[in-house]
Amino acid sequence: MARKDNVIPIKVDAKDVDTVVEEEPYQELIPPDSKAAAVGEKIWQIFEEVVEDKQNQGLHDRWIRNYELGRNKHWRYESKKVSLISANLLYIHRQRTVNQLTDNHPTFNVRAVGKIEDEDRQKIDALKYAATYWWQETEQQGSLADSIWNGETYGSTIEWVRFNPELEMGIGEVETILVDPFYFGTYPVNERDNQKALVNMVYMPMHLQDAKKRWPDHADKIRTDSDILAELGDERKEMAAGTSKGKAQTITLGGVVKRLLGYSKEAASGYENQCLIIICYVKDYTMVKAKFSDMPDQQFQTPKYTGGIRQIITCNQGELVLEDKDNPNVNPDLDPEQQMLTYLYDKFPFTRVNSLQETTQAWGPSDFEQLEALNMELDKSLSQFNTAKDRVARAKVINPKTSGVPNEHITNYLGIINPTNVNHGIAYLESQAVNQDLLLAINMYKEFFFLVAGSFELEQAQTPGKDVIAYKAIAALLERAATMMRGKIRSYSKMIRERGRMYLSHLMNFYTEDRWISYEEAGETQQMPVNGSQLILPSRLTVVSGSTMPVSEVQQREEALILSKLGQIDQQALLEALDYPDRRAIIKRMRMGPIGMYLTKLQHVLPPQIMQLLTQIAKMDDKDFAKAMEKGEIQPIQIPGEQLNPGQVKAFMEMKVMEAELQEKMAQAAKTKADAEKVAADRALVAEQIVTERVRQRVAMAGIKLDEEKLKLERAKVVDELEKGEKEMNLNVVDRAHKSMEMGLKYHKDKAQGGSYNERGLKSNNLDVLE
Repeated sequence: MARKDNVIPIKVDAKDVDTVVEEEPYQELIPPDSKAAAVGEKIWQIFEEVVEDKQNQGLHDRWIRNYELGRNKHWRYESKKVSLISANLLYIHRQRTVNQLTDNHPTFNVRAVGKIEDEDRQKIDALKYAATYWWQETEQQGSLADSIWNGETYGSTIEWVRFNPELEMGIGEVETILVDPFYFGTYPVNERDNQKALVNMVYMPMHLQDAKKRWPDHADKIRTDSDILAELGDERKEMAAGTSKGKAQTITLGGVVKRLLGYSKEAASGYENQCLIIICYVKDYTMVKAKFSDMPDQQFQTPKYTGGIRQIITCNQGELVLEDKDNPNVNPDLDPEQQMLTYLYDKFPFTRVNSLQETTQAWGPSDFEQLEALNMELDKSLSQFNTAKDRVARAKVINPKTSGVPNEHITNYLGIINPTNVNHGIAYLESQAVNQDLLLAINMYKEFFFLVAGSFELEQAQTPGKDVIAYKAIAALLERAATMMRGKIRSYSKMIRERGRMYLSHLMNFYTEDRWISYEEAGETQQMPVNGSQLILPSRLTVVSGSTMPVSEVQQREEALILSKLGQIDQQALLEALDYPDRRAIIKRMRMGPIGMYLTKLQHVLPPQIMQLLTQIAKMDDKDFAKAMEKGEIQPIQIPGEQLNPGQVKAFMEMKVMEAELQEKMAQAAKTKADAEKVAADRALVAEQIVTERVRQRVAMAGIKLDEEKLKLERAKVVDELEKGEKEMNLNVVDRAHKSMEMGLKYHKDKAQGGSYNERGLKSNNLDVLE
């Protein structure tokens, strides 16, 4: 229903006003809380319409089929004759999508709505730090992965963000609940935006004892709904357990025809101690008339439900209303002006987003619908290839009846057979080879699958012979992946944004005491208190689109190095990009410089006034320092005696004397310790020298023995050479004597024959000498 005009919310007190409900006709969707039976009946009618709409669209069957595909149950029936193989590329595609969309934590930004004061800007930063801290400390990244997993499986994912007062040892904390699409609905059923619907409904089974404990006032009236819950039973549990029979049965549920898979009487036994709880958030703009005690003649209209949001909880098929109350997402102790500044003032605490864009219905499709046929054809090709492979590997044996060998004697084990016939004819039956077209079909279906899915492998960027991918190629692949998932990124970024905004709304409403959070600023971890009531201001949280996608760290580091060389980023940005260890201390030292480090040491020995002056002077350049001296802004430093009274001077001097004595004692102790260490070192040196001398003597003795052996060898060598020389001399004497005897014999022989020269017939060559 439309909100009534010219009505301002007023915070009224029952002691000061009398409230009167508006007279009939009643124009809201849900009857007033005074008619509990009619309220429960209307809620049950809406529940039936929600379930019937899902059934008419075939959502239940589609979701169950998607769950089967994700669990690698592609074949509906088992075959005993043929080996059915399934390669679950759907699972790979879904897991890759979830991993890519949750690779990094989201980056939050908080901006003010409208003009704010300067002191409120710190509150904006506090809200951003609080959102980041809550996301990390409560493991919201894992919850995000679960939500995206649901979205990729069923096409839609639903989150419920609420404040649970039982968490954190009773002080409460904001939690995110993943709602199964089987147990969520909106009314009207064709409304695509759940925030624009009149009703957001969650229905779920709850154990009977838990329900009685939660609503003790109605404990004796709460009963089980085993029949209803069995009809709404989750067939996915049977599939996971392997008890699904693959049969169908039609069941009537309050006029709703529900087709179930694998329903059996055994399925109902699990719900015998459970009841169906329906939680509804309804838009209700009922107005009440208020009369102030100090103005009895005037009446004021004010909304009965804060922000027009009403919560109703029923069970027993609508016969019992457990709760019917005001908006639970707003703190009633806040002023109406503050309540209106919180995000959940007039919104449902649910977020429903679709994996793929859908403009005709509320529930979106999933990638499984586009890829199931290709995956099934791939499974068929694999099964056919496996059958052909088994046929070739298990060739049949031809065993003639006349061979004399029984069939049971022919096995795959080693052994001996004895045919009785010479031409026994035992042989393998030739089978047809495996058709290579099956392999081509398998590759074709695989390529088409990833083409339709819009996903790819990083190996596509590699070139033959190169196993290293350049960071630019990796960055290009990541950008391509982000482009293919742009629709999913947009949808899930909205879900993250809504989760963050709902958290800040709960923070403003229910963080009633200081809570300490930590955040990082300038490379250092800081702490600050957060109080929700002090942070209420018009603001909006946003999420940097694509901040959860994977980022190439190699690319970031290469770019940081290049920008640093160009002087476009400072040392802090460079070290953060490189993720260098202990970068905080490095940045601190670089900022301080040599003078800053020297001043840090001086602060332990100089008074604070002097240290402040020195720090101020260190930050000035020469011109500023000269101007400050001319204007007299910097006064000369005086010694402590000129600034202190005589008593303080005496105490100061005594303290210095004590420090000097202490330093002298410490120096004397250090000297004594050093002397003792020197004596110990000298002792060790003498001991080492003794050992060294002994070793040297042993080496000398060994050398003497070695020299004696060497002399013996030399003496033997000389004797041997002398003996050889004497023998050679004797041989030479004999040879010379023999030669002289031969020459004497030859001489006498030649003389006896007339000499050895015959000059007959020769002419003289003498020359005449003329005077």
